[in-house]
Amino acid sequence: MEYRNSLEEKTFIKDHHTAGVKVLQTDGSTYNYGLAVYNNSKIEATFDNSVNTFDNRKGLANYNGTLNNNNTNSSDKSINKITTGGYAHSYLLTSVISSDYEDIDNNGLTTNDLGSYTKFEYNDPIKDYKWRVPFEKNKVSHNNGLFSKIMTKKGIIFMEQKNSFMLKELLLKPTLLFLI
Repeated sequence: MEYRNSLEEKTFIKDHHTAGVKVLQTDGSTYNYGLAVYNNSKIEATFDNSVNTFDNRKGLANYNGTLNNNNTNSSDKSINKITTGGYAHSYLLTSVISSDYEDIDNNGLTTNDLGSYTKFEYNDPIKDYKWRVPFEKNKVSHNNGLFSKIMTKKGIIFMEQKNSFMLKELLLKPTLLFLI
């Protein structure tokens, strides 16, 4: 993945991925969604967690921090792990251009252009922001499994690393607003 310009803003995109989306409205204005927001990796795992204690009230169970050795000799010892590589999960709005907008000097949205526009600028991304469900250390979501079988309790965990952006400025021709 390289750091390069998409429609209007810098973002992390793969060459074979969609960089952004332009939407033409019925009034002639254009909404540009030019900043792809990525999940860099995603892991979804369900595994045998028969040996560990659980709290039905919270829906959580303990586990040893790995997907292995959370089972007993009489359990099914199953592990199902799905890893998904990077993909854009959404596109942030980077500009709204009126139907009468004209780029006078062909250099993008500037105050000397004709017509009106709104431009959204974002801070540099928080790279590889990590989150998981559940968020507690050495805890997993608990699933009782099959009631007809003994020792089929499952642990479920979701983990992702993604880029996160915060809106920095909003430029409304001819006014500039700073968001803190």
